[in-house]
Amino acid sequence: MTPPQDRSELPEFALGFPGPLGDRLVAAVLSGAKTATTGLLTEYERCAEPLPSVGGRSVMPDSGGRPVAVQERWREPGGRGGLGPRTAAIRARRGRRHQP
Repeated sequence: MTPPQDRSELPEFALGFPGPLGDRLVAAVLSGAKTATTGLLTEYERCAEPLPSVGGRSVMPDSGGRPVAVQERWREPGGRGGLGPRTAAIRARRGRRHQP
């Protein structure tokens, strides 16, 4: 995670919805408690969005829309870029305990 600088051309990557859940998720990322996330292929297809690429960067906003960090995507060792089975390790890094 890097400070939100040189972000004018980066896409936005929000966690949860604005409000208490989004605030808890952003706080978990900034504290280091949440270091991974996953997504559903069907959601990318439904929204006609390209899949995130390994090494891609995006701006993470807080629930007020203010940029708080720049995150970089990486591939889980042995995984398929987020499309493979979830291991116990990745579930722990996703910080599921921070979601209701």
